[in-house]
Amino acid sequence: MAVERIDITHREPYAGGADFGPHGPFELIRARLHYAVNPALEDHRRITDLELAPRGDDGCVRFSGDLVLIRPVDPSLGNGTLVQEVPNRGRCTLPGALNRAPRENSLTDPHHPGDGFLFRRGFSLASVAWQWNAPDVPLLLQFDAPEATENGQPLIGEAITDLRPSTAAASMPIAHLGQPGYPVSAQHADQARMYVRDFEDDEPRLVSSDRWRFAKATPNGVEPSTMDLWLADGFEPGRIYEIVYPTDRCPVVGTGLLAFRDAALALRDPGGELQRGYERVIGFGISQSGRFLRHLLYLGLNRDPDAPTRMAFDGMHIHVAGGIRGEFNRRYGQPSQLFLAGPIHEYPFADCVATDSLTGNEDGLLRRADEQGSTPKIVATNTSWEYWRGDASLMDINPATGADEPPHPQARHYLLAGTQHSTGQAEPIDSFYLTDDRSMYRHNAIEHSPLMRAALVNLDDWVRGTSDPPPSNVPSLASGTAASRADVLDALSATLTVPDASRLSRVRTVDDATLPASEGATYQGYVSALDADGNEAAGWRLPDLTQPLGIHTGWNPRHPETGGEDLTSHFVGLTQWFERDEIVSRYGSKDRYLELVRSDATALAAESILLEEDVEIVVRECARRWDIAVS
Repeated sequence: MAVERIDITHREPYAGGADFGPHGPFELIRARLHYAVNPALEDHRRITDLELAPRGDDGCVRFSGDLVLIRPVDPSLGNGTLVQEVPNRGRCTLPGALNRAPRENSLTDPHHPGDGFLFRRGFSLASVAWQWNAPDVPLLLQFDAPEATENGQPLIGEAITDLRPSTAAASMPIAHLGQPGYPVSAQHADQARMYVRDFEDDEPRLVSSDRWRFAKATPNGVEPSTMDLWLADGFEPGRIYEIVYPTDRCPVVGTGLLAFRDAALALRDPGGELQRGYERVIGFGISQSGRFLRHLLYLGLNRDPDAPTRMAFDGMHIHVAGGIRGEFNRRYGQPSQLFLAGPIHEYPFADCVATDSLTGNEDGLLRRADEQGSTPKIVATNTSWEYWRGDASLMDINPATGADEPPHPQARHYLLAGTQHSTGQAEPIDSFYLTDDRSMYRHNAIEHSPLMRAALVNLDDWVRGTSDPPPSNVPSLASGTAASRADVLDALSATLTVPDASRLSRVRTVDDATLPASEGATYQGYVSALDADGNEAAGWRLPDLTQPLGIHTGWNPRHPETGGEDLTSHFVGLTQWFERDEIVSRYGSKDRYLELVRSDATALAAESILLEEDVEIVVRECARRWDIAVS
C-alpha cells in the first residue's frame, strides 16, 4: 500500500459526545499519513518531476500529510460511505458546507456540527492534506511534498504569481488568496519581470525594472525580502500585477494528487490503525478543491496503480469548479491560482472526447478514466458565478460548433440558478473576506446549501445502485436557455449598473512555453438566459427564482473604492430587491408568499432536487428574505 504508516496524533469525542440517533456518537481523529510511491509505475509517470524526487533504497518517493477523520465511535453504525474532502487552501470545508454550520464558525471552528445533517445520515468524513504551500497556521492541514532536484542541486526556473490589490499598498506579499508563492532566488533576482494589466483580458505591459524590487515596506523603511514586492508608485487597487521571477524551490506539486488517491485506498481497507473498511468513498471538493478533483480524473488517477481494476473513489461531488482545472501538476505550480492563463484553462473542458476546432486537439476530461474503466459516478454543481467567469458552459456547450455536448452516462451537471460562488445570506454584506473586494451591490442572498445536500444524497444513492439522480439541468442552446453574457447584461442594463462585457474574464487557447503565457483564440462562454423577472431560466431554480422578491445574479460590479468599477468582483453575485410596493402587489401578504414558496419547494422535493427534510429550511430562509426585502 502507498500509505505505509499512519500516526494518530489526537483523538476526542466529536461535538462533545453528541448522539446522532441510530449512528450513535462520533469521534474526531487527527493523524499523519506517510506515503511511499513508485515513480516507475505507469500512472505515476504522469506526475511532473516525480522521477527527480529523492528515493529510498526501495526506489520509492516518500512524503506525508495530515488527515482529519470524523466517524462513528462504533464504525459498524455508519452508513458505509466515507465522504473524503479536498481541503480548500488547507481549510476543512466539511461539515460546515453541508451541515449549515454558523457562518462565523467557518474559520475558527471548521468542524462545527451545524445541524448534524451528515452525521444523522451516518456519513463519515475525512479531510486529506494535499497542498504543498498551505500556510503553517492552526487549523490548516499541512502537506510536505518532496523536492525535485538535479544532480542533488535545486532546480532553478521561473514562477509566476499575480497580485490583485483592493486597496492602495506600497508593497505586497508574493501570494495568491493568502497562499504563499515561491521565494525568489536572490542570486538570479535581476532576471525577474513585472507586468501590469487593467483587466483580465488586457495585454500585459512591462513595468520598468527601476520602479520595483523584491522588498517590503516596514515602519523602519523598505527592507529586502524574498517573498514581497515593493513598487515605487505603490500598487493601485483594481489593477492586476504579474511577477515572473526565478526560484530555487521545486516541490513535486502533483504528489498531492497521489496522496489524496492513496488515502482513499487506505481508508477502504479493513483493519489497521483506524479500523477502516468503507464500502463506498465519495470525493468532495469545493472551488479550488473541485478543480483538483477534475485534474485527478483527467490524469486517470482514480485507481490503485498496483491493482488497476480497484477504484479509489466510487463517486465525486464536484462543486463550483466550473469547466477548468488548475496548477496541480506543474513545475513551480501555484495550487491556489485561479485566474492566470496556463494549465488552468487548457482543453479539454467537457467530459466526453471531442475535437477542439481551435487547436485540433482531440480529448475529453474523462478519456483516460473511461479507457481504464475507472470513471466514478460524478455530480457537478455550479453556481451562476462560474458561468459568468466564462468557463462553466464549456462543460456542456461546444464553443466552436455552437452545439450542446453529449452527456456522459456517468455524470450529472447542474446549474444552481441565480446563485454565487459561496452560499448567500439574507443579511446584506458587500465585501468578500478572501480578497477584501467591495462590491457595488449587496452580495447575492440565495442560500443554496439545500441543493448541495440533495445532490450529495442523490449521488450516494446512485453509487449504492438504489436510484438514479435527476437528469442534468444546465443552460442549453438547443432548448434556448443559453445566452451570451453581453446579451444578458444588455437586458439588465436598464435596471442595474452592469460591468463592461468586453472586460469580463474569458478562456482562450494558451501557450505557456514562456511566461506570462501567450493567449490565442477565445472559447465562447454562455450563461443562462433570463425569465420575465430578470432571473435565470435554466438550472435548478429555488423558490427565490420561481417566486422572486428581486433579481439575483452571478456577477456584481466592483465598488469604485476598490478600483476597476467597470469590472466584476470575484466570487460573488448580487441581489437587488424589487420595490416594496411591487412585492406586496404581487403576493398580497407574507403568509400568501410563503404558501407559494412551500408549494414550489415541495414540488422540488418530489423531483429529488430538494430533500423533504429541507423543505421547511427553504421556507424559513425565504421568510427571512421577505422581512429584509419589504423592510
